Amino acid sequence: MMKKPERLERVCPTCGLEAVDSYKILYPMPHEVLECQHCELVFINEALTKTEAGEFGIEHFQRNAKPRIAKSRQDFENLRRFIAASSNGENPIKVLDIGCGLGHFLLEARQYGWETHGTEINKSAVKYLEKYPKLNVQIGNTEEQMNYPDKYFDVITMFGIIEHLVNSIDAIRECYRLLKPGGVLCLQTPTEDGFLRKAGHGLYRLSGGKIRFHVGQFYFLNGGHNLCFSRHSMGTLLEKNGFEIVEIFGSTFGLKSILLRFRLRPKDIIKIIGTSAVFALGKVLNMPNHMTVYARRQ
Repeated sequence: MMKKPERLERVCPTCGLEAVDSYKILYPMPHEVLECQHCELVFINEALTKTEAGEFGIEHFQRNAKPRIAKSRQDFENLRRFIAASSNGENPIKVLDIGCGLGHFLLEARQYGWETHGTEINKSAVKYLEKYPKLNVQIGNTEEQMNYPDKYFDVITMFGIIEHLVNSIDAIRECYRLLKPGGVLCLQTPTEDGFLRKAGHGLYRLSGGKIRFHVGQFYFLNGGHNLCFSRHSMGTLLEKNGFEIVEIFGSTFGLKSILLRFRLRPKDIIKIIGTSAVFALGKVLNMPNHMTVYARRQ
């Protein structure tokens, strides 16, 4: 039987439930990882005040540039096709990419003729993007009100951002404010529904907590993933805040990117083989490690 936390350092960033009985402890180390019993959101039970993304140097963004560029190209093409199929062929005019990094996605959108805007919490990245003034990138944090008028954008994207946030509700409400009625919100984030994550959970429990490599990567060692959504918890967050989910589909960074993110080296051969096998099985079972969500502002 799952244990309840003794105290809450913070409540579920989606539901806001204050009763301890509303949560169970998934993992006790090194910070409690809780699951909300109402919406299934998994989050770290720690009083967080800010993300760490603003502290990264420019080399963080330049690492593995080729797969990042290829992924951005594919993300844009998927989004463009979705919008073309669902808006009578009318192209959107304005797109905002929140957490735009080095602007790979914005460069793709700009080439297609979209009016691009980007926000990024990291000053080094924004400084780098000054050489692309037409991308219109500025310092910004979606958990606070940003420097744009109401109903300004046709499309807002967040690729690999929402899992790092302290307050996901404020972020989604700000997206609602900025989008035109019927505008599209595109989110991409790791998912609790993925086979790699479920396998990690299973190994942890079957071994009595001794096999914890994947659990550690998912929640503690890999750069501030404060939240992890299932399809259900993502639906709860969006629908409570004025959005209608149109489509959710599986997406992933690919095996090579995962191994790089896990910082595996040749001497870690057992972990490499195990992770590769689980990743391959997840593809066979159609349970990828990430999800892409398309939703419309109601």
